[in-house]
Order: sequence, then C-alpha cells, then structure tokens
Amino acid sequence: PFATVVVEHIESARQINARFVSNLAHLLETGVIALVDPSRKTVQGVPLGLSTFVFTSNLADHEIRNTLNPETRLGFLRPAEQESRDADEIYAEIQRICLKTLDFLPRELLRQVDETVVLRPLSEDDLGQVFELEIADYEREIFPGQAVSISFDNDAKERLFDEATAGLGLYGVHALRRVLQRHIDPVVYRAYNQG
Repeated sequence: PFATVVVEHIESARQINARFVSNLAHLLETGVIALVDPSRKTVQGVPLGLSTFVFTSNLADHEIRNTLNPETRLGFLRPAEQESRDADEIYAEIQRICLKTLDFLPRELLRQVDETVVLRPLSEDDLGQVFELEIADYEREIFPGQAVSISFDNDAKERLFDEATAGLGLYGVHALRRVLQRHIDPVVYRAYNQG
C-alpha cells in the first residue's frame, strides 16, 4: 500500500471527539485527503486508493475477560482451562463477542470498512518473542547512529518480562516498551553521561 494509517482505540476517538470520527468516515468515503499549507490553502489531494486503514478497538476486552476467564487477564487461561477448551472454540467465542461490539461504532464509519479481523490472543511464547523484538528496537532507537548494545542476564530479562505482562491488561503490548523505558532509560543515560 501507499500508506498504512493506524487508529488505535477507535472507540476512544469517538468518545473524545465525535467530529473526528465523522471526518474520518467522510475521508474514507471520498477516498481523498486534502493536504493544506499553513495559510489553509489546499495544496493537493492525495488519493487513498492505495492506502490501508487499520482501526483497533478494545470495546470487547472486558466482556472477553469475563466470559473466558474472569480471574486472569486477556490472552491467558489457567492450565486446567487450557486443557479443557479447544483453541478454536475459544477463538470462536472471542470473534462472536467482538463482532457484537461493532454496533457501538457509527454506521457511517462501518459502511467504509471492507473487512473485520479478530486477532487471536497472544500466547506466552508470542509475548516473549515480541519482548525480544522490543529489546532489539530499543537498542537501535536509544542512541540512533551509535552502536549501543544492552545485554540482560536471564533473571533481569525474566523480571522485566513479568512486570510487562502484568501490565498487559492496562497498556496492551505497549506495556513491554513501557517497562524498558521506565527501568532501562535512566541506567543507560546515566552510564552514557558518565562516559
């Protein structure tokens, strides 16, 4: 695609500013975004025909948690439940709940949506891989253009990962990056400033 535009938590955008969602629906309907210069004069229209819009939502999060496993956070079942419930059965229930919540979104926006995708919950192994990728990205981004390497012993990595996964219910996978920023930024900057 020409561009990918991600609007996270589309339900929050609607609650905060209904005009935003209305403008977004209009943008998707016309298929053109107008670029304007500082004097508010339209410079050109960019066709969105080759663009992909991705809207994420946590509308169903609470109901999924309560339906599938009221005592733990989304994405993880107790071992006994994992054994007794088929993964496809769990995913079908998640899909049913998510598709039901689409009624919350305005019809003018839903008319422009070509496809609805309900993602499967991440497993512990999936989250571990995402965490490793976050660490690699973090190393590249902390001091751009410089070869800075950060290494963790297994105990430290496990503690960071445990703290991050504890925050998934509130922050989603962003919890993984937040833990790195909260605990590693001060240490790295202090070491860098000391030479």
